[in-house]
Amino acid sequence: MKRALIAAVAGLCLATPASAQVFDGDPSGVMASYVALFNRGDAAALAKDIYALPGVELAASEAKIRSEIEALRRDDFGRVDLYGFKSCLVSPDLVRIEMRYGLLYTYGGLMPPGDQAKIFEVAKTPDGWRIRGETTVPFERAFTCAL
Repeated sequence: MKRALIAAVAGLCLATPASAQVFDGDPSGVMASYVALFNRGDAAALAKDIYALPGVELAASEAKIRSEIEALRRDDFGRVDLYGFKSCLVSPDLVRIEMRYGLLYTYGGLMPPGDQAKIFEVAKTPDGWRIRGETTVPFERAFTCAL
């Protein structure tokens, strides 16, 4: 009985409010697809299948992504080295996902500025889960569920 009470109290102390629960993975694999498409340099697929930026036309989104990838390629970008994801369910239709990563040169080694982190807002749309916003954050900053 004493062990059960201790376990129950410990469980309550460690519980996170439902609106800020951290969970592993993401709703539909959108971030894994993001990394794979980015590594391939597929700006068209990223714009069409991954992003849904409010007020941004598909063509403009694709042009921006393509420009970013081309600039990286000119600096000998090879691929995204993914360190991991952490996610928070904000609402049934919105997830915050932290991606920690580094950009590697084609010949190996970490590109400046070194280790990086971004926070993505991923929303459920009629077409599936899509990135609706992203923010670069300091790599050292702890991930929180607060908006």
